[in-house]
Amino acid sequence: MEQFGRTVPEIINFLESRCGLKQFSLDSRMFTVEFDAILVGSDPLSVVAVERRTTTTAKGLRVSIRKAQSFVWSLHSHNKLALLSLVLLVPEIISAEVLSSIENELSGTARLFVIAETMQMTEVEKHLSLLSNPTLIRSKDQASATGDLATILQGYDAGSLISMTEKSSSPEDLVSRLLDEMQRFVAEVDHAIDKT
Repeated sequence: MEQFGRTVPEIINFLESRCGLKQFSLDSRMFTVEFDAILVGSDPLSVVAVERRTTTTAKGLRVSIRKAQSFVWSLHSHNKLALLSLVLLVPEIISAEVLSSIENELSGTARLFVIAETMQMTEVEKHLSLLSNPTLIRSKDQASATGDLATILQGYDAGSLISMTEKSSSPEDLVSRLLDEMQRFVAEVDHAIDKT
């Protein structure tokens, strides 16, 4: 029987071994915030921050929300752009009301993944697998092909990206629009796989 009690090292191990991410250290001259871990993948624009919190209250979780916002703002102020994903490890499953509140606060800043220490590892893997490179499954032989962001965007209409950039009112708005577009793309791929 599986042991409960998810830990930060266990989350980091999954992100490294299954999602192809690697840990790195932040330059303290550029960033004033610290997380339990910062990871990047083959696409340096995609950054994952892991933070363990001992509370499930909205007030307690806002500490991590403010850190994520400060991190993204620091990037922007140094003329850098990244898509931040924040993985919060909490003692137990948080209420839908608290989850909705903190997701709204992070909107346009970061994607949020909340992992409860009480979750089974299969459920954790299901949530965090969204952080790995996309995997497309072909027909019945279940062979797979993975691709990085450059491969996915190859052949994508550049005019659409330029238009999206021009319509964005801020870097956070652009990140939000890009995430929405990627989610739409993933939904189309899922639909196509279901049809095969």
